[in-house]
Amino acid sequence: MPEDLREPLITTSDGDKKTLRRVETFSENGGDLDVYRRSLLSELSVHLESADVSSPRPVDTFVVTSISLSKVILGSGMLVIPKAFQILGVPVGVAVLSLVGLMTWYTINGLVSASQVTQRDTYASVVRNACGKSAKWGILLAVFANCLGMCTVFLIIFSDILVGDPSEPNGLIAEMFPMLGPGSPFLNRNYVLAALLLLLLPVSLSRNLASLGFLNAVGVGSVVAFALSTSIVAGTAIYQGTAYSLPLWPDWSRLGDSPVKIGASLLAIAPVLLNADICHQSVFPLMMVLRPFTQKRFSLMTAISLITCNVLYSLIAVTSLVAFGDDLQDDALSNLSGSYLEPIIGPIGASVMGYTVRLGYFISLIGSFVLTLHPLRHCCLEVTLGSNFHTQGIKGSFRKAWLPASLSEQHLFTPVTVVLLVMCYMMAVLIPSIWIVISLVGSAASTLMGFIFPGFVILMLDTSVGWNLVVNRSTASLVVAVGAVLFINGFLSFAL
Repeated sequence: MPEDLREPLITTSDGDKKTLRRVETFSENGGDLDVYRRSLLSELSVHLESADVSSPRPVDTFVVTSISLSKVILGSGMLVIPKAFQILGVPVGVAVLSLVGLMTWYTINGLVSASQVTQRDTYASVVRNACGKSAKWGILLAVFANCLGMCTVFLIIFSDILVGDPSEPNGLIAEMFPMLGPGSPFLNRNYVLAALLLLLLPVSLSRNLASLGFLNAVGVGSVVAFALSTSIVAGTAIYQGTAYSLPLWPDWSRLGDSPVKIGASLLAIAPVLLNADICHQSVFPLMMVLRPFTQKRFSLMTAISLITCNVLYSLIAVTSLVAFGDDLQDDALSNLSGSYLEPIIGPIGASVMGYTVRLGYFISLIGSFVLTLHPLRHCCLEVTLGSNFHTQGIKGSFRKAWLPASLSEQHLFTPVTVVLLVMCYMMAVLIPSIWIVISLVGSAASTLMGFIFPGFVILMLDTSVGWNLVVNRSTASLVVAVGAVLFINGFLSFAL
């Protein structure tokens, strides 16, 4: 018998030697031969479920997974939260963020529990199992629209940071290399974005989100640095006696002078806070990253990430209001420029902080871009491969062994990634009203993804009894109702 076909022996913790048998299986369509080894003895399966044979001491990825989820949450939305706090008042803003955090934690726990019940490892397959085939296509469309829109928004922000205004470039490149004229190709947004995508391609081809741990850690660190910068500016303003008082109540004058205008303003503000923690598109990929996996560990990891992000949101909002007050811009990043910072911290401090914050935010968005591209690619592969698609994953969740990607998925992975990058580039370059389109699609798609579908999944698959059943059904119904209001709000805001 050839050496590689002999039945191997493995020694268990009690010193006994057990035999493993080579087993060959085919996928459902008769292709993609999978070869792996299974135990002949039931007691050995316990050891195999808890650790890789080749790795007796699995690496704990709790921190890496928590950082990755935090980076998904901390996207471009944090820049507009200070303005929402200014209009609604700090207490109302903090209360709404806290409520949104609880709702997000509840719906994510519901999706993870549904994954265990249905034995499915993608968002769409769980929705299909719970709500039917039509619902599966609805969630795939929502994930695709939301992730494609957000990736496009990230590219626009990249060009804003690096190039700035196309007519008078004032981005990082122009400031770092003042000898470049307005007609230079290095200040052309299209050329700069194309070069940036080429640099992002290797990172975008990563299959395992755990491998992005360092990049995500740098990204979260950049957001922390952003919060520290606004805190330093606020502290300096307090010391100089130029600080502004915090708004404690809603500013009705900013909302409008009639009930109709006030209602329209609230409709425009609501999605900013209610969608601040949306991250459901990345839950299932991250379930494959957390090792060792248990539902309780994932729930704890989610809670830590949500608390961290909402604390950073609130800190950035409060310190920005203290430092800039009525001069606060719709985009808080605009306030961290020379014209706003020089009166508070001087020209040198303003220059250093302006460079540092923008560069740090740029690095932060790279992690957000790659993490958002991951579920977008999964969505496309799931549509293309159908039942033959499964995510590559580690032991954990409901899986009993490492599940490699199918051959079809491996062949399509790189081409699909390249096509999606080209699509994002074309949207960022060619569509003139991209912010209006993204606002509409993002509001509707993220609401479906983060509230409506999770609520229905919980309602359909909840197995609790007694009082727990009443609480779960009531909470899930409330989540669906909030999602429905936000979904309608997305279209009303666009119409108004």
